[in-house]
Amino acid sequence: MWLEHQAPQWREHCGNEDMERWKSRIFSLRTRMLAFVRQVLAFATGEVLETNWRMLEGKLAKVQTVDQLLRDHVDFLDSCLKQCMLTTSKLLGVSRSARIRMQLLTRLAGLRQIDDHHVGVCLVPGVLQYSAGQVQCRSSH
Repeated sequence: MWLEHQAPQWREHCGNEDMERWKSRIFSLRTRMLAFVRQVLAFATGEVLETNWRMLEGKLAKVQTVDQLLRDHVDFLDSCLKQCMLTTSKLLGVSRSARIRMQLLTRLAGLRQIDDHHVGVCLVPGVLQYSAGQVQCRSSH
């Protein structure tokens, strides 16, 4: 999506203030979404995986049977899933819903086709339209 926002239709002023405000909101939302994803990734890797990995390494140093190894590994996986909040169905539903909305937004903001049939979409009525791979910016003169 970032590369698509480098295209001329995103960088050049199109002459329509509504369109410019819409582009500004898209840039702002993209920045906030990226910050959120980075925070979740930092939490999962730094706080959950790294901590649990160190504990697993300590346990593996004392392992004497394959059964102990498997049990410690399953405990590691379970604790990682639980601490990353990936075991509660309600939280998984919220996460899935957020991911679907983000994907939809990136499709719309990235001016991509909505389906395989190149359906035309009016992103901002009377201002920006996407149809058959072409973007048209119309000023409201």
